[in-house]
Amino acid sequence: MSLSLSIPKQLQETPLWMKTFGLFSIGWAVLYLPAYFDLAAHAWTRDENAHAPFLFAFSCGAIFVKLNQLHRQSFLEGINPSKNAILSGSAVLLIGLILFTVGRLGQVELLTSGSQIFVLSGIILLAGGGALLRQLAVPVALVLYLIVWPGWMLNELTGPLKHWVSTCVAELLYSFGVPVARSGVLLAVGQYELLVADACSGLNSLLALTATGAIYLYMSGPRTWRRSLIIFALTIPIAIIANIIRVMVLVLLTYWGGYDLGQGFAHDFAGLFLYGIALLMVFAVDTFVSHVGKRTVICP
Repeated sequence: MSLSLSIPKQLQETPLWMKTFGLFSIGWAVLYLPAYFDLAAHAWTRDENAHAPFLFAFSCGAIFVKLNQLHRQSFLEGINPSKNAILSGSAVLLIGLILFTVGRLGQVELLTSGSQIFVLSGIILLAGGGALLRQLAVPVALVLYLIVWPGWMLNELTGPLKHWVSTCVAELLYSFGVPVARSGVLLAVGQYELLVADACSGLNSLLALTATGAIYLYMSGPRTWRRSLIIFALTIPIAIIANIIRVMVLVLLTYWGGYDLGQGFAHDFAGLFLYGIALLMVFAVDTFVSHVGKRTVICP
């Protein structure tokens, strides 16, 4: 008596790219799930990395939706990576696996989190070549926001930002007659002394707004790369200006209403409110660039 293994008809009819991604997804889960649990317990609880779980979920969902769309458009039918794509994908995947191994063994969050962009890019190159990687460029690029940077690197960024924000706020308020003085990142207004902390440097809002802007550009319809680049680049000054206004509002609230008013509920509310205003400014810039693009050849 002989035994034969029967494969369900649905599985036989499953496209090759879906089988390939399914196998790699299982491998991804086995490899990274323990690392994600560790990151969720430590790095992702810090303010500068609070966006990581959301962006991770969005990237996974965006990749799945895009693949499904490409499948309906018959883009993936008969897709066959070239020899160069297979070699490149293998090399990129190997680099990612080395970074992941070193990061996990040495408990280096920068290497562990940074390995994701290499592993994901390598998988896509092996499964569909450069054409598929270009189609998935935006959700893959969002993985860069998942990198956990060490504290000394963040200090190198937040230090100059805090000093610059403090200078701008002090000079602007003083020009409007507010009795404010600055010593480093310490602002003295009336009888109060306020320290511009790391959270007020604007780095978190800069990361959040640029990430949100990238998601908005990706989901709100096709654009030329020039138009997308202009809008994305403008999210940076918008985020910086919004943060300066936020710090100015908090200083004024403290000066007029006391420390409890400026540093209590208003502290968090001002951040959320001005983030919303900044997001509306991104939408307005998109509308303006679209309008200009119809009348000129800047963004054809």
